Amino acid sequence: MKNLYFVSAGLLGAFCLSLSVAEERARSLTEDQKIGHVLNRLAYGPSLGDVSRVREMGIAAYIEEQLHPERIDESGNRRLQEAMDQRNLDMIPGSAEFLVRQGKHWHYFKGTVEPPREWAQPGFKPTAWPKGPSGFGYGDDDDRTVLEDMQGGEDQRGYLSLYVRTEFDVPDPSVIRNLFLKVAYDDGFVGYLNGHEILRVNLRGNPPRHDQVASSSSGTVERGEHDTFPVKDAARFLVKGRNVLAFQVHNHRIGSSDLTLIPELAHAPDPPARVIEGVRQVQERMHLRGVYSRKQLQAVLGEFWENHFCTDFDKVEDYIDDLPAYERKQTAEGEDRVERQIASEAAGIELQEYEFFYENALGHFGDLLLYSATSPSMLIYLDSVLNLKGEPNENYAREILELYAFGVDNRYTQRDIEELARCFTGWTIRKMASEDQPGFPKSAREPSTEPSLAVANEKVLMDLGPGWKYFKGFREPVRDRQGKPSFAWTKRSFNDRLWLTGRTGFGYGDDDDTTVLRDMQGRYVSLYLRKAVPIDLSLSHEDVVLEIAYDDGYVAYLNGEEIGRSANMLEAGSPPPFDHIVPRNHEVDEGVDVIDLRELASLIKSPPALNTLAFQVHNGSRSSSDLSIRPRIVARNYKPGSIPLTDPLGTWTFRFRPEQHDIGRKTLFKGTEHEIQLPAGRRGRAGVNDAIDVIDAMSKHPSTAEFIVVKLLNKFVSDEISLETYHAKSAPPELLALMDKAIAAWFSTPRPGHIGTVLETILDPVNQESFFWSPRAVGAKIKTPIEFINSSYRALGAEIVAGDLTERMEDMGMDLFRRDDPDGYPELGHEWMDTHNLLERMRFCQDLAVNGNYASGRWSIQSLMRGENLESAEDFVRYFDRLAFQGQLPERRKSVFLDFVNTDDEGYADPLADLKGISRIRRLQQMVGIILSTQEFQFQ
Repeated sequence: MKNLYFVSAGLLGAFCLSLSVAEERARSLTEDQKIGHVLNRLAYGPSLGDVSRVREMGIAAYIEEQLHPERIDESGNRRLQEAMDQRNLDMIPGSAEFLVRQGKHWHYFKGTVEPPREWAQPGFKPTAWPKGPSGFGYGDDDDRTVLEDMQGGEDQRGYLSLYVRTEFDVPDPSVIRNLFLKVAYDDGFVGYLNGHEILRVNLRGNPPRHDQVASSSSGTVERGEHDTFPVKDAARFLVKGRNVLAFQVHNHRIGSSDLTLIPELAHAPDPPARVIEGVRQVQERMHLRGVYSRKQLQAVLGEFWENHFCTDFDKVEDYIDDLPAYERKQTAEGEDRVERQIASEAAGIELQEYEFFYENALGHFGDLLLYSATSPSMLIYLDSVLNLKGEPNENYAREILELYAFGVDNRYTQRDIEELARCFTGWTIRKMASEDQPGFPKSAREPSTEPSLAVANEKVLMDLGPGWKYFKGFREPVRDRQGKPSFAWTKRSFNDRLWLTGRTGFGYGDDDDTTVLRDMQGRYVSLYLRKAVPIDLSLSHEDVVLEIAYDDGYVAYLNGEEIGRSANMLEAGSPPPFDHIVPRNHEVDEGVDVIDLRELASLIKSPPALNTLAFQVHNGSRSSSDLSIRPRIVARNYKPGSIPLTDPLGTWTFRFRPEQHDIGRKTLFKGTEHEIQLPAGRRGRAGVNDAIDVIDAMSKHPSTAEFIVVKLLNKFVSDEISLETYHAKSAPPELLALMDKAIAAWFSTPRPGHIGTVLETILDPVNQESFFWSPRAVGAKIKTPIEFINSSYRALGAEIVAGDLTERMEDMGMDLFRRDDPDGYPELGHEWMDTHNLLERMRFCQDLAVNGNYASGRWSIQSLMRGENLESAEDFVRYFDRLAFQGQLPERRKSVFLDFVNTDDEGYADPLADLKGISRIRRLQQMVGIILSTQEFQFQ
């Protein structure tokens, strides 16, 4: 095959030598040139359908339509709607309650032979089966019950299957509507509820024999995921009282490197919720709208504002991941599962911001600026969440002036940055139920001052105090028959009469322990506690929780079952040995772990019966200076609008903390006609107005008008003007004149900064006399990666069929929502032109033209040939010349295309006319890829 890159490089030969204009243009534009110019700037390039529409309705009418996207009805745009919907996924709703959670203990049987026939039935007694916490398996570093003898090989026979079963209580089966299985697995399994099969994946046989291989080696573990399976119909198998959930999991071969089964069972009154999976799905929206939407200008501006108010998904994700509540959730529910939730939530934060920019792209700049300042993504990205009274963080104050409103050194001083940082003290975020979140601008101007979960009142059911039995960890409190650590000491039946008696809290070295372990330091690293306590879940409280303040690590048990452990004890074993040393310290004041006891209702005995609460506490070293454990049980009611911080379906939003706001007097732009004086003493929620008053004033400030108008001119008109050349009056006179008109338009509306009004002045759709219509402006801007990708799809009428399109944009140097620097990706063309970038662009469009996998798209050259009556290579060249280049391709370019299509892979003459069928189609597709690789297609 001919070297397509070599041919393309020839077409791009002079490209890097001149980046001003592609070719000499005529003194006035033809109608086709105007249409192409409008679609290149207001849209993501010409498409056959849009060229026809603009030609039919007229250029002025098309621009007017794009300036008012609310008039465009896209309800029938099924291609766009279906593609957007495919980027969401189902999630168990936040109202769900878990009947069986990850980490619960199951009886298990190794599949070296067939298990008893009735093994999955409720009446079966697995007393001889060993017991362990889920997940089960080996080889993935995510299993808590590790099957070291399962993998077959030279040294051991191994086995293909594992059988597990556990019991759980259901007080009233009639209230269970939507039942869900959530399973991480590798490779195949069958699930049973009270002996009835309810789910099967990758496994044949009825029932599968113990030596049956899984039908596939694929599972969720390889992609770091779990699958959610709605099993609503299985609810009919539930009975009042004790129920049995059972699984058999099989490997695809005896010598497989891994196996995993981590099952959970939940129910909810609501059906699955729809959420965004990750940042890639947010990025893809810009391609979907850019390729398919009729609201092209709105799509272009949505991307423009998102890039202008640049934030970073990765920093948002890291922030959530580091919150103590999420660390505790990872301990309780598994790291992989919670990491996926965090990725989804961080993506949701970015999506929420982008959607506002998209919906308000042609509205008032003041709204965009205020929304950005109060959006959780920006509050995290530039550290507003760390901006506290007495410790002002200047990051956001500096960037809102330098990058988002005024421009670098444009009528502000370092003193203004310092004063503005004080204005933003107390700004942070919280989570709120979606239905409770106020719309904008109320969300910004009247923010919540409460945390996500605000306690209204509480009743202590078990306080710090007497009645605890304890055992010093010089050795195991109980060993099993194999001499390994045993759970026996955690059970209600255990006889603890020989244990010592004390009061919580237990520990030493902190001067706040009631039972002081004076002999612990240097001698033993663990402590075992247990107490019989009443737990009443029938109270009229919203929540009953076990609170655990600790130093350094713990495992908690209830009636013989593990119910939670600290994040630093995840790899400690089950149960951890008495001499386990915690690898990572945790101080008491670093946060309290919380275990929801209502989710453990099936384990809890109602009063007057007592429950055995037990803990094993471990230190970070034998010589550690301190240790503490302080458990409490508390019943609480919460203030209206409260929501658990880790609720996966909650919405992150702006919160103002009055107690962390600097209420002193502040002065900005002192000594200028735009001086702002903010009075002292703004207390409570009123303190938020210190910053909001400044943001409102920014839209009226000449520096903001200048800076944003320059950016709009760079985006839609020309790279030949900047803030510096405008102030020096050294930009081209026509651009200086257009700049002055656009600034006048900025201040022409009752509320300054209406973007639609400014753009209408810049575009001048009626008279078509502004610099936008100058031949000098046409084809003079180099496409950014997203413009190049979207315009390639639109030129071919291609469909986006795969999920790695954002990787192609990243290959070209643009990774939206993930930029480390807050200045956004450059709009100026020369920033995008280097050898690597050009090669990536050529590879992309040539792969797209032949329907390869790299470009993630499909188009039908046969449909194009039929619809446009294209037969010969000359027909194709004329068609694309008119569509993509408005008839301006030089003859020497056309000659290269025709020479290419009429030679074989070795470069010898091989006329297209002599080719038939697939060979002919393939040659034409390759020529189209070469056409899109030209110098001219890089410009807009």
